[in-house]
Amino acid sequence: MELPNHCGQPALGESEEFEVCTGIECTPKQDCALSEWGDWSSCSSSCFGLRERQRTITAYAAGGGKPCVNESLKDIQQCHPDAGMPARTECGGETKPCSLGEWSEWTPCPVSCGGGEQARIRRVVK
Repeated sequence: MELPNHCGQPALGESEEFEVCTGIECTPKQDCALSEWGDWSSCSSSCFGLRERQRTITAYAAGGGKPCVNESLKDIQQCHPDAGMPARTECGGETKPCSLGEWSEWTPCPVSCGGGEQARIRRVVK
């Protein structure tokens, strides 16, 4: 398995998914709410690195509210060189595109009513 900072291009596709795990209402309607994106991390490597930023779910959907479907909580970006830019001379070497592995199992539903959310993830495998 190659670590993400050795990839030539970032993996394409979602790395997290969320879905409503129960349709039984027990609370007032509440739409999912997300925080603002945090600051970008520093680049993971001086050659072909990655940087990331994160956000969190500040309010989970409840009572039939809109869930956080297809909302990413982590944003990953290529750095040194930035996406679409040629590699610096000192980096050399041939790069390989990243790819994502299989989805994990869904997490257990945290509530018995009110439209709780469960999640699953997948990681960069090469």
